[in-house]
Amino acid sequence: MVQIVINKELSSACPSLQEIEPSMVNISPDETIEVRWDNSRQEQVALERHRNRKFLLYVPDLQACERATGVLELPLTLDKNLIGDARLALTNKKLYNWREFSKDKGTTVTKNILLKIAADEIRNGNRPKLAGLAKDMFLDGVSPTNADTLLRLRIWNKVGA
Repeated sequence: MVQIVINKELSSACPSLQEIEPSMVNISPDETIEVRWDNSRQEQVALERHRNRKFLLYVPDLQACERATGVLELPLTLDKNLIGDARLALTNKKLYNWREFSKDKGTTVTKNILLKIAADEIRNGNRPKLAGLAKDMFLDGVSPTNADTLLRLRIWNKVGA
C-alpha cells in the first residue's frame, strides 16, 4: 500500500527511499515506512522491489503529488478544502481570483479540479455550467486558467441571446 501526503516540511526532513532501503530489514513488515519522494527512477524501482510493504510518501506540493500519482498509477485525491476554494475562486464575483488560484497548481491538477467540481454537480442532479467547457479544455487545448473567462462568456452569450 502506498499513500502520498503533501507536506513540505516532512518532504525535506524525511530520508529518501534509497537512504532507508538498506535498513528496511530491521523494520517490521507491518510497519508503515515514511520517506521523502523525489519521483526518481531509482525510487520507483526500489518501491517496486518492496511492493508488499506499506509506504507513506511525502511530497512538497500539489504538483509533485500529481506527478507521483501519475507515475505510480494511483488516483489523485483532491482535498475537499481545495475543491471548495476552487469553487469560490471560480464562481464568487467578489473574489474573482481563479487565475491567481490556478497559477501554481499546474495544468493537469487544475483540469482535475474543474472536472471534480463538474462531476459533483452532476452527482447532485444539476447540469453544471462547467460541462460546456469540457470540450474546450480537454479536447481543444484551452488552458484551464481561462475557465473563469470562458464560463462568463458562455453566461453572457445566453443572457444576450
